This record gives sequence, structure tokens and C-alpha cells, in this order.
Amino acid sequence: MAVASQKQEWKGEPEDSDDDEAGAQNFSNREKRLTVGAIALQQEKLLSDHEVHVVPQSKEWGAAVDSDDDHGPNLLVRRASESFAAREKRLSVAWFYLRCICYVLLIVLW
Repeated sequence: MAVASQKQEWKGEPEDSDDDEAGAQNFSNREKRLTVGAIALQQEKLLSDHEVHVVPQSKEWGAAVDSDDDHGPNLLVRRASESFAAREKRLSVAWFYLRCICYVLLIVLW
């Protein structure tokens, strides 16, 4: 590795205002997101009691029949199957959109 001599003293790089502009832009974008979120929360309809349909229950909770779906050896198999199916669906949808984008690009570039 060669070392080059410097005739003048290093004074550092000139100050760049890009960092300040990027920070200001990030702050502005954050404020916009917060404002949009606050407006959405204000417009959200709150669920009140008169919108809820109440059904009388004839038995106590203790008398409810337990479901075997929540217990037992098949629980892990069922969850793994559901996870696999959800993953396959995500991959299929992503593959479909990628193919559509490729076809559009081929048509545009043709």
C-alpha cells in the first residue's frame, strides 16, 4: 500500500446540507403519517352497546363441551399444516404478481 504525501493540511470535508435536508424530509414524512393516523382514529366509529346483539346463555361456562382441537397430538400437525398452506398461498400470490409484472414489462419493452 502506497502512502501519498499531502502538501496542505487536512481541514475536513466541506459541510454538506444533504443530511439536514434528509432529516427534515424524514420529519415531514413522519408528521404526515401521524396526521393521517390521527384523522383516521377520529373518524373511526366506536362500537357501542346498542350495536351488539346479546344472546341469553342457558348453561354455565363450566358445562361447555371442550373441543379436542385445542389439545392432543394432532394440534402440532394441524398448526403445521395451516402454516404450510398459508405460506404456499403467499408464495403463489407473489409468483402470480411477479409473472404479471414480467408480462407487462415484456409488452412495454417489445
